[in-house]
Amino acid sequence: MEKAPNLKQWGILYEMSRAIRKLAPWNHMGKMDIISIMLPDYKEPVYCSVNGLAKNEAISISFHLGYDAFETFRFFNATVNDEMHFLMALEQDCLICFFGEEKELERKDIEIIESIELLYKIEKSENDTIYFRTLKPGHPLWYIDFEQADLLIDAMKNFIAAFTELSDRKIKADFDKGEIIARYYLSQKSEWINAVSQLPPLHQKKGHLAIDNELLNAFKNIKKLEDTHLELETAYLPVPIQGDRDLKPILPRFVLMANRANMMLLAHHFIEKEDSVEECMIDMLFQYVQKMGIPSHIYVRDHRTAYYVGDFCEKLGIALVMSKGMPAANMLIDKMIYSIVTTETL
Repeated sequence: MEKAPNLKQWGILYEMSRAIRKLAPWNHMGKMDIISIMLPDYKEPVYCSVNGLAKNEAISISFHLGYDAFETFRFFNATVNDEMHFLMALEQDCLICFFGEEKELERKDIEIIESIELLYKIEKSENDTIYFRTLKPGHPLWYIDFEQADLLIDAMKNFIAAFTELSDRKIKADFDKGEIIARYYLSQKSEWINAVSQLPPLHQKKGHLAIDNELLNAFKNIKKLEDTHLELETAYLPVPIQGDRDLKPILPRFVLMANRANMMLLAHHFIEKEDSVEECMIDMLFQYVQKMGIPSHIYVRDHRTAYYVGDFCEKLGIALVMSKGMPAANMLIDKMIYSIVTTETL
């Protein structure tokens, strides 16, 4: 079990979050108007995103540590029109400070607030209630731990400094043209600097996971199927599994293969901790080809799945199709979620 933050950390976090609430950055910044912070003890920046400018958007600030976490965040926001967009939220890696309402609090949050005597020291408003969560791939929102509290303290302190300078017009960034505010520590002068920079390029995995040619030799004489379109998908299901109420819940991850024409499930596998996603996908394809033949097309949702199966498709002459919708997978995932949820409520 992770070590919980101490009262001193909570006190600092709530003090800074109240300062942020007074600044109300969500009235001035959208979620893709980014402030990056290069903390001295970290090798990669923390990227800060503000929610609340759009109508009906929950007010919060998320902190994404590192390039991979920020890329996942950007990809998530670039795919809002995908029917399974909500599943991509389960792959986020960030720390979040929520400015919500009292009804959103868990008992644990209330105990923390009461213990540092914050709830009744501030003027009542719709954003009086502040709470913190972490979001990790394969886990639902959960409470932050000791180390995450330290990171949040440093990130929030520097976010306040950077946004204050932006708000006072001492620095200006054209967010619509891909500019960001970059804050970093200049050790030669022992001072923090705010500068205008550009969004880092997306580092999507190029190419594919290489498949050993010897493994494919067995398929030399296997027939090729005409007009056979399959869908291949992997995702986390939004159904938490928790062995103990004090332990962080996990979300089951699966791989499935479906026939795009008749919407039938051909194979599926729930991934265990020791399993490899790519190995499960390739094994599923191997078994299908050995039993049925080589399909003409394989559809995947995005570049991540394409990375796993691209080499397999290329070497067997299978057309790999990306970002053209996944109707069979979407329907089957909906059924899986419904089946699990209804079973749990019985």
